[in-house]
Amino acid sequence: WLASWGFWMLGRKDMAVRALIMPIFALLETPCSPDIKSRLFLTDDPALVVLYSQLRQRTLQTLRGASKITPKVEWEFVLHSAKLYDRMGCDLLGLDLVRNWEFQQPIATGF
Repeated sequence: WLASWGFWMLGRKDMAVRALIMPIFALLETPCSPDIKSRLFLTDDPALVVLYSQLRQRTLQTLRGASKITPKVEWEFVLHSAKLYDRMGCDLLGLDLVRNWEFQQPIATGF
């Protein structure tokens, strides 16, 4: 969430939304891609899914950032958050998240 806040403060609200779902090295050009992957569920925060949901509905700029997130990536993020809730003993929260998540409709473009 710190990366998201940083982008928000810099006025990059589109990137703030994407930073909640995607790793920071996937958003910015870096000289080399790190191969750091933690397996501890404590390193991920399942509350990010709530923050993501709120931010993507906030402004046109955040909606533009959310539209760059593919449905597959968004689904994996929601499923990952639900698994975290389950591992934390909050299986009903995970079930509610998966059952009631609303995906953004693709923005129609004129031909």
